[in-house]
Amino acid sequence: MDGDNRLRCGVEQGINTGRMSMNNPNLQQLPSTGNHRSAFIPAKGHVFIIGDFSGQEIGIMAAASGEDIWIDALLRGDDIHSLTASMLYGNLWEDYSEKGCKFPKKCNCDGHKKLRNEAKVLNFMLAYGGGPMKFAEKTGVSELDARVIVKRYKRIIPKLTKWLEKNG
Repeated sequence: MDGDNRLRCGVEQGINTGRMSMNNPNLQQLPSTGNHRSAFIPAKGHVFIIGDFSGQEIGIMAAASGEDIWIDALLRGDDIHSLTASMLYGNLWEDYSEKGCKFPKKCNCDGHKKLRNEAKVLNFMLAYGGGPMKFAEKTGVSELDARVIVKRYKRIIPKLTKWLEKNG
C-alpha cells in the first residue's frame, strides 16, 4: 500500500509464454464468484476493468487454425470448453445434464463442471505443448485414459490439432 491507502500490484510478462501475470499481491487469484471483488473500490473518477484474456487465446487459435466448429461456436457466443467437453465425452456429457442447463453456454451442472474443466485443461495444455502425461497429472485421470482422451480430441478437432502441431 502506498501513502494514499491504495493497493497496487506488479504486472509482468512471462518470458516463456508471453502471458501476463500479477504479483505483490496476485489479484488474478481472486475468485470470480462471490463478493471477493467488491472488497476493492477504485479511486474517485476511476473504474476497474476485468478482462478474460483466455478468451483471446481461444479466439486466436480458432481463427488461425480455421477450426470451423470453434469459429461457429465463438460467433454464437457459446462456451468453447463446454463444447469441447460435449464432443469429447458425448453420452456422458448428456447424462450429466441437469434441469436448467444452459449448454452450449457455460452452465452450472455439477457433472458438466468437471468435464468442462478437463476440456479447458486440455484446450490450453495442448496449445502450450503439453501431452497426455501432463493432462493426466493436471486432471487426475489415468495415463491410459489421458492418452485415449487426447487421441479423441485430435480426431474431433482436426484443423486445430494440425495447426498446433505445425506451429507449436
